Amino acid sequence: MRQTPLRLISTLLVVLLLVGCSSTPRKPQAADDPLVQPSPSLDDGMERFHELNIGQRIDGLAMSGGGQNGAYGVGFVQGWREVGIPRFSFVTGVSTGALVASHVFLDSAEADEVMARFYTHVKRRDILCDRNFLVGLTSDSFMSMEPLERLLETVVTNKVIDDVAVASEGGKRLLLIGTVNLDTGGFHIWDMGAMARARQYVKYRAVLRASAGPPVAVPPVPLDGGLHCDGGTASSVFVPFSKDALTEQRRARVRALAAKRGQPPLIPGTLYVLVNGLRQPDTIVMKQDVLDIAERALSVQGYSMRLGNFWYIYERVKELEGQFRLRFLPDSLKEEAKDFLAFDQKKMQRIFDQGVLDGRNPNIWVKEPPSLKPDR
Repeated sequence: MRQTPLRLISTLLVVLLLVGCSSTPRKPQAADDPLVQPSPSLDDGMERFHELNIGQRIDGLAMSGGGQNGAYGVGFVQGWREVGIPRFSFVTGVSTGALVASHVFLDSAEADEVMARFYTHVKRRDILCDRNFLVGLTSDSFMSMEPLERLLETVVTNKVIDDVAVASEGGKRLLLIGTVNLDTGGFHIWDMGAMARARQYVKYRAVLRASAGPPVAVPPVPLDGGLHCDGGTASSVFVPFSKDALTEQRRARVRALAAKRGQPPLIPGTLYVLVNGLRQPDTIVMKQDVLDIAERALSVQGYSMRLGNFWYIYERVKELEGQFRLRFLPDSLKEEAKDFLAFDQKKMQRIFDQGVLDGRNPNIWVKEPPSLKPDR
């Protein structure tokens, strides 16, 4: 029986602690590699975003990771569109949220349908292929995402990327994807609208693949001379208005321009956080088994990190006098949500269908994150 992702990773951690492993020498990227084309500056993009939105209401959507559970977010958006979804000023995504984000950003029922087919018809072999265990132990991962690389070329086509360029309105709307740079250990935010306007098609898809790639399970992606992996490794969701998103000098220029126009720099709207995961882990009776303990510890660590992430964003939204809305997978999907790398069509269809139903319900959002102490 295939191990769950957390059990697989915990197994590997124990193995790697007990045995040494060799590695393949890393080759530098060639200067003409499209994956090292200079990326548009996010700082410049943030300043332009603020300038173009002076006096405008800002609503945003942040989407988390979750593997096959991304079917929930896709279904939710489709149901939400049926009853009236905001036209977001920004959309952000990590991991499976990164794969969905481009089509959500396009703000059309046709784009939603593309993602609906992707998350209800895809099979595991369309995303991942397993490597021999011993080969994986001496390389950079235990699985390959070559199937997803090929699939992205048919789903996130050059035409889709060109549509993102148009939808970004010259920088007035932002599509942002997060990855982790394993070399620096930092969280890297990519301005996908600017990349689309620069027609960096190969790199655009590579960023999505990097953000969707859990480390150890699949290889990191070389980008800008660094190795990048799943953005959810560092941040379950993110927003473009953290305190370091703009330098103080640039903020001052935007404030001065807004004052000259007699308008507020931005009108706070609502941030919607759509989580493709369960609200909290199950209560279980632990076995005194090293792999079970390692798996549970990773689960608790991830849960605590997510809650801290949500509370930071919540406090930041309130500081800016905006509104905060949050939605998790319902507990009724516990069994379907467990093995998020299974890419089981029947489970994804059930997750998607529930997402559609929930998206139609305007009262389903909660207005603050759950307590750091589970309410049991």
